[in-house]
Amino acid sequence: MPLLALILTFPLVYTSYNKNHEKESFYYAKLAGIWLTCQFYVIINNQFRFPFGLLCAFLMSYYSKRNKLSKLIAFGTGLVSFLISCLVYLLYKL
Repeated sequence: MPLLALILTFPLVYTSYNKNHEKESFYYAKLAGIWLTCQFYVIINNQFRFPFGLLCAFLMSYYSKRNKLSKLIAFGTGLVSFLISCLVYLLYKL
């Protein structure tokens, strides 16, 4: 079920695409990569999910030199997607 939430929220990455962006190679792939990095987590004690990917994606987008706003929007989209997939997982688990 969380995979379905990921598939449904992936088109939202296009909202972070800025038409007036600086020239950057693989621009859309980088935005999708930041979104995908947000989905990684580490399970501690079989209960707690530590969102390791969110921390990495935030650092990647915050310290970028070009198109910082677009990358932060991609991070926000990834954060929302992560929260939705966690919520779906919890509801499915019940």
